Amino acid sequence: MAARVLLLEDDPAVCRYVAMALDGLPIELLMSDSVAQASRMLESEPVDLVLTDLTLVDGSALDFAKALLAQSRMPVAVFSAGITPSVEQQLQQAGVWRILHKPVGLKALQACVMEAVGPQRSGNAAPVPAPTPPPAPVVAGPDAAALFEGSEPMLQSFTALCRQQFPLDAQAGDQALARQDMAALRRTAHNLKSVLRLIGAHPLAELAQSLDAQLSRHDLTEVARRWQGLRDALLRL
Repeated sequence: MAARVLLLEDDPAVCRYVAMALDGLPIELLMSDSVAQASRMLESEPVDLVLTDLTLVDGSALDFAKALLAQSRMPVAVFSAGITPSVEQQLQQAGVWRILHKPVGLKALQACVMEAVGPQRSGNAAPVPAPTPPPAPVVAGPDAAALFEGSEPMLQSFTALCRQQFPLDAQAGDQALARQDMAALRRTAHNLKSVLRLIGAHPLAELAQSLDAQLSRHDLTEVARRWQGLRDALLRL
């Protein structure tokens, strides 16, 4: 029986990237885009690893991990572009098995999954926590294929999928701004930051990061200006 991995991620582009990375491994990949859905799935479908983003539409991976690890030794891996030293410490104290900083290369993601599920397949205890790896280096645009282990066709395929998603991201951001829903707009900016780094669009990733930072200052005029700049650049890609 194949090991089961539950991916908890609300960004369709990142879900596609993880699916591409893990394709061919002896696992069954399950997907959820919310804490509530993931909790329901875990009640009926035992898994060998939970791989989750940090910030989700209906909660935090930190709270989710605490609740899960209070009743299970299941390994939980958190991957995000927004892990500060303080959050990292909280995740470690909660018992999170592995912390990965987005963007995560194919081999690093594959190695994390296989290390987690390997002991489960042989009936051993949960993996021993390993030292947290350093943040992935920021690479220049032409070197984005390094994250795809030099596979230019895979990078181009993923980039094409992202370009199909960007108009939907722009629409989601517009709607969040119109509602003055800063939490929703922040999730959009946070997700875009990771995806844009994956495809090597680092100037746009910096725009997303700048918007993310500005949202904490509650200056709606400046937030709207920065979102418009990011939105227009997205739609030109």
